[in-house]
Amino acid sequence: GALAKVLRSIENFQAAGISVQVAIVAHRLNHAYLADFFRLFLERGVRRFTVLYLRYHGHMDVPDGRSEKLRVRMTDVARSVHEASQIFLERGLTTPRLCHILPCVLPGYESRMDNLTLPEGRLSDGHYLDPDTRSRSSEWVDHKDKVKLPQCSRCVMTEICPGVEGVYLKLYGDGEIRPLLKKPLPFSGKRL
Repeated sequence: GALAKVLRSIENFQAAGISVQVAIVAHRLNHAYLADFFRLFLERGVRRFTVLYLRYHGHMDVPDGRSEKLRVRMTDVARSVHEASQIFLERGLTTPRLCHILPCVLPGYESRMDNLTLPEGRLSDGHYLDPDTRSRSSEWVDHKDKVKLPQCSRCVMTEICPGVEGVYLKLYGDGEIRPLLKKPLPFSGKRL
């Protein structure tokens, strides 16, 4: 099926000298297998990864029976990401980029989070946004539906964190959103 096609595509790109990056959308049906996915792709020479947490928009915001099968709490995905990241540490590799996961849910991974915006429009990956193009940037558009909760005002990451999606709060509440009272140490392989 689909995996065989993906693996064949990776081989074809690599044979042509093209570097491959794998992006995995983590959801209820696959997040527990992140480590297996990473091992499989690492064995095939892939070294760059991105894990995207689900966005609760469009079809994911429609109670049609299908979206409910994929929905998962951010803390569940964060736990799977953390456990799978051990593989990269053991091999001396950079951990995957992360998208749509909040620092309070996965502290210590801030340098890998694409959804954080630092002062002067600098993104967490070190790139800068031109102030004139911020309104067109997906990083800025993505934040329009985000909510900062009262507890966020006490968090050391409040200035760079986009907040949590309003739809997510309706589905799961705010129990996972706890302010970080001091800057977390960078991920080092310790348990969450």
